Amino acid sequence: MLQEMDEKGKDVAIKKVSRRMAALKAQMADGAQFKIGMIGAGSMGSMMSLLFAEHGAEIHFFDPSQCSHYYLSPRPC
Repeated sequence: MLQEMDEKGKDVAIKKVSRRMAALKAQMADGAQFKIGMIGAGSMGSMMSLLFAEHGAEIHFFDPSQCSHYYLSPRPC
């Protein structure tokens, strides 16, 4: 989706996400509990999930790629 946007649209989208992430971080610091479903656990999804998990969120993954399953599994196949 970002690839199809012009530069102004990308800047607006990034600012919106940044504001939302800051609000979530503040809520998590106040002790709020979150369950997050991550669709796509490649490089970006797994790093975002790690960030949320480090702040106490419960993370659930879905990724059809066998490679992602291998790296996210507690005991790789």
